[in-house]
Amino acid sequence: MIQSSQFRYVLVVAVLVNPCLYHSVNWLPTYFVQARGLAPGRQLGWILTLTYLALDAGNIACGAAELCLTRLGCSLQSARRLVFLAATVFVGACAAVPFLKATSSAVLALAVVNLGLGIWVSMYLTMAQEVSCTHISTAAGTLSAFGSLVGALAMWAVGRITQRTGSFMIPMVSVAVAIAVSAIAGWAASRRLPDLPQEVHG
Repeated sequence: MIQSSQFRYVLVVAVLVNPCLYHSVNWLPTYFVQARGLAPGRQLGWILTLTYLALDAGNIACGAAELCLTRLGCSLQSARRLVFLAATVFVGACAAVPFLKATSSAVLALAVVNLGLGIWVSMYLTMAQEVSCTHISTAAGTLSAFGSLVGALAMWAVGRITQRTGSFMIPMVSVAVAIAVSAIAGWAASRRLPDLPQEVHG
């Protein structure tokens, strides 16, 4: 299993998507306070609620979009690729956030980013379950372990970088780069899909 090219492709997805998700979950409150000057309180609470609801919407949108595309005649492979490429574009908006002057624009952009991340997380979990038909738990657990480890190290790095530079520009641009590389690995991983009914995949 570990020696298979499929495992390696999905491993790349795991070690890139997880840090992007962790960045959003752990650092957005700090970003809005430090970079946007928002005080902890009701306004910040509503902003964070909006951005994190977008993450939940992405989780749902992944399967819904894939199902709709396959019902419209797309192959499963094409549907998946269209969905995660769209999600990659959404997450890529993260690179523009530090350059947006209006806080409202940054909130909207980060909601779009989280929508894309939600889609990518669901897509990654699907890929992880399909690495091996006989060792599903082992594959998923191993991939998640590597993803979590790299994610933890990345969060430490974000703290060091933002402390030294006083800016979130490098971490946010890095998120866009990481998700683009993840799309390349996801494209390779989606070359081979298990022989299961489309209803299972959708």
